[in-house]
Amino acid sequence: MRIDGGWYLFDDVIERPIILGEVLASDGNWVRTLFLVDTGADRTVLNASICAKLGFELIDQREKLGGLGGLAEAVYFDTQIRLTRDGAGKATFRGNYAVVMRRLPTYIPTV
Repeated sequence: MRIDGGWYLFDDVIERPIILGEVLASDGNWVRTLFLVDTGADRTVLNASICAKLGFELIDQREKLGGLGGLAEAVYFDTQIRLTRDGAGKATFRGNYAVVMRRLPTYIPTV
């Protein structure tokens, strides 16, 4: 299966690889959004702005997610993500997805 993407110019004037997809909202409608392609990611993470459009109650299972940008506080909800496959058709992924709520300060150890 191949899912086509493209390049998107972000607010920081850097182009990054994206995939256009849809997320199932609590009212049963599909909401279109961009997904940043991160081939090294352990899980799919959504941002708070798309979460607000989906209308889900968040599972109070706070956890910290980490990456090159430092730590971020995340909460979770269950939904579906739908991506368009090459040729025709949709690939649907059901799961528990993380939402980044706020970035935490980075700890820099002193030597």
